[in-house]
Amino acid sequence: MAEIPQGTVAEMKSLCMQGEKLAKIGDYVRALEKYNEALTLVPRPRKAYSEATWIYAAIGEAYYNMKDYKEAGKAFFESYSSQGGDRSAQICLRLGQCLEECSERKRAHEYLRQALDMEGAGIFADENPKYYRTATAKPYELEEPQEKPRSHGSDVIEGEAVFYGDSFADDENSQERESFIKRLFSRFKNL
Repeated sequence: MAEIPQGTVAEMKSLCMQGEKLAKIGDYVRALEKYNEALTLVPRPRKAYSEATWIYAAIGEAYYNMKDYKEAGKAFFESYSSQGGDRSAQICLRLGQCLEECSERKRAHEYLRQALDMEGAGIFADENPKYYRTATAKPYELEEPQEKPRSHGSDVIEGEAVFYGDSFADDENSQERESFIKRLFSRFKNL
C-alpha cells in the first residue's frame, strides 16, 4: 500500500483539528463537515490506511455526542474495520455503546468485552454503569426479556408498583419514573 503524501496527511490533520474545535463548542454539524472533508483525502480503499481509522472515529464521536447512535455506530464500525481500529479499546468501547443504545445487546457485549479485556475496568470509569454490566454479563443475561403478562396494570415488589404496558412508559412525569427506577435498582445493586 502506498504512503499518503505528507502534505495530504497535514491537510487531513488540519481539517480534523478544525473539526475538533467545532465539536468542543457543540457545533457537531460543522465538525462533521470538516471530518468528512478530511476523509475524502484518504485514498481508496480507505480501510487500508490508519488515517481513515482516526477520521472515522472522530465522525463517530460527533454523532455519539449528538445522540445519533445509529450513525455513530456505522462510523465506529468503519473505524474498527480500518487499519488498527480493532486494537483500540476506545473504538471498541464506543462501538459497543452505540450497539447497546440501539438495543443490540449481544453484539454490544462483544465489543464492550473487547474494550474491557484491552484496558480493564478503568475504561468504564466515566461511563454509564450499564455498559460495564453489559461487558461482564453472562450470555443468558443478554437475552431480551419475555413480555410479562399484564396483571391489573401493575405488580408490587416490596411496596413499590412496577407498571407494565403503556400506563408507566407513557407517563409524562419522567422525574417520578426515574426516581422510582433508581430506588428499585439501588435495592438490587449488591446482589
